[in-house]
Amino acid sequence: MYNPGYELDRGRYAKVLSRVPEIDRRKPESRGRREPKPLWSLFVALAVAILLALPLSLLLSPSAEILPPPVPAGVTYTSHQRFSIIGNAQFNNTLFPLNGVVSGNGTASDPYIIEGWDIDSSGDTAIRIMFTDAHYVLRNCYIHGNGMFWGIYQLKSVNSTICNNTFSGNSDGIIVDQSSNNTVSDNNFSSNGRGIYLVQTCTNIIVSNNTFNGNSAGINLQASYGNILTDNDLNDDIGIYLFGSSYHNTVRNNNCSSNGDMGIIIQGSSGNTVTDNNFSHNGYFGIYISQGSSYNNISWNKVFNNGDRGIYIQTGSYNRIWNNTFAGNYGGGVQANDAGTNNWWNTSGSPHGYGNRWSDLTTPDANSDGIVDWSYNLTGSAGAKDYYPLTTPPVMIPEFGVMQFVVVVLLVATMLIGEARRRKAS
Repeated sequence: MYNPGYELDRGRYAKVLSRVPEIDRRKPESRGRREPKPLWSLFVALAVAILLALPLSLLLSPSAEILPPPVPAGVTYTSHQRFSIIGNAQFNNTLFPLNGVVSGNGTASDPYIIEGWDIDSSGDTAIRIMFTDAHYVLRNCYIHGNGMFWGIYQLKSVNSTICNNTFSGNSDGIIVDQSSNNTVSDNNFSSNGRGIYLVQTCTNIIVSNNTFNGNSAGINLQASYGNILTDNDLNDDIGIYLFGSSYHNTVRNNNCSSNGDMGIIIQGSSGNTVTDNNFSHNGYFGIYISQGSSYNNISWNKVFNNGDRGIYIQTGSYNRIWNNTFAGNYGGGVQANDAGTNNWWNTSGSPHGYGNRWSDLTTPDANSDGIVDWSYNLTGSAGAKDYYPLTTPPVMIPEFGVMQFVVVVLLVATMLIGEARRRKAS
């Protein structure tokens, strides 16, 4: 039966409803009724957990196998004989048609281009370029051998760029001798004796964005100064090796991880800056300093999960090691060793200095100033201490391992099973 008061009541309810906040716009009888959460939301949570956890867990795991680099996709090489360029005149490919030059005139705006060659170094050094100051770019070549001879030998040569090449099976991939103002970037080095070797007063060489796998030593500097090694990925026996009075070089933002022996060796070399690098999962030490190396600045590095100590000073003095993050380097019981003299393991300052973050000493901190109340004691004859160990890492390192990943997956799976059973029972 039609009720004429219904329209009036409905109008009054509409007016009341219009004044209800947006979040509560439901009929009164529906308030308080709990809507079941859709099951797919839990599956989304599981997927998110896996995506977040898996990369972090893998980050802690060193690579189990080193594979040789494939020939870069989309690059076609043409077989070419070995060649030498001695002096600027021999860049002229009309007079010297076998010099590998394909274009350019040697100026900064139009450098000589050497590219696209497949060269076998099994019988002799593949390419020699000596006593030149013309601008040239050597790129997109595949230089390989039987481990007996060099890939590229560069002597007293300036203004060059060597980029996007693949070096495999050479005794040394590139030797740069008494040269300056050159760039070596975006190359791949695998299974060579040494990847790159700067020797005898090389200066202002930029070595950047290269990949090294399975070489005896990735980047090597002997008696060279003022060079920049940055953004390289090194997975060799030794990642970076500075020796023979190499000084005032900058080693920055490199990934020296899973090297068979050590991440970096500083031997008889002083005044170098080693900062913002990752030294992890190396067979012995992350950082090794010896033969009287002094006044090196080691800071803002991640040093974790190395087979022995994170850093080992055999001999050396006045090196400053501060604001690094050390974790999981327990092969020697303590994460660092100092057998040198007068090395500093923290900075000074007011109201206090800053040391390093050691994962095995992060408390107590009674006054909450970010400095652990106890000093960190190192092994070694120096009796060294970090007087201002940090409670929190200045450089974050991954601490989410495989077990944590498994726990997350199990928890989410339990939630899914419980939700499914509850729905079935209802």
